[in-house]
Amino acid sequence: MNEFHFGPNDTANMKVIELVADKRVCWECVYADSEPEWIGTTITFELTESNGITKVDFSHAQWKEITSCYKYCNYYWAMFLLSLKQYCELGKGTPYQERTF
Repeated sequence: MNEFHFGPNDTANMKVIELVADKRVCWECVYADSEPEWIGTTITFELTESNGITKVDFSHAQWKEITSCYKYCNYYWAMFLLSLKQYCELGKGTPYQERTF
């Protein structure tokens, strides 16, 4: 079980449902105090490497319905993936607590 904190009242617990070292990790959300719509959704990171470049395919799936939560999560995941890219390329990303978006 992994526990993520995004502030004092924003915790999500993820169960690892698939793990292939250096290739793929898939989590299922089992608890989310501020975003209960996340419960039952899956978050997957898939890595592929070609010519020394690693590509990350990401999905947040199994939503029960399209709501405002779903819509803004798409935007925030894009910002967090950009932060991951900056961290990998420049050594510094944008931690949740320092974000301005």
